[in-house]
Amino acid sequence: MTILMGKFVRNLREKDVRDEIWDMVKPADPLRITLLDLLSCKQGGTVASMLIDVCGFWAHDNRENLLQEEEEPEEE
Repeated sequence: MTILMGKFVRNLREKDVRDEIWDMVKPADPLRITLLDLLSCKQGGTVASMLIDVCGFWAHDNRENLLQEEEEPEEE
């Protein structure tokens, strides 16, 4: 899957997205994520956004770049 957002282009693999989510949630059962896992990890909202909205995934995936852009002074 290719995502084109702003100046960033990213080819995504399902396995990479799945691994990222499992790393964030750290579910009790390594084969599934439960509602309790999502609530316990305190990142359930981010995970839900990543799964239902490509913009949510893009924002999470590019969080470091977005922070750098916010810190850079405006050129006049």
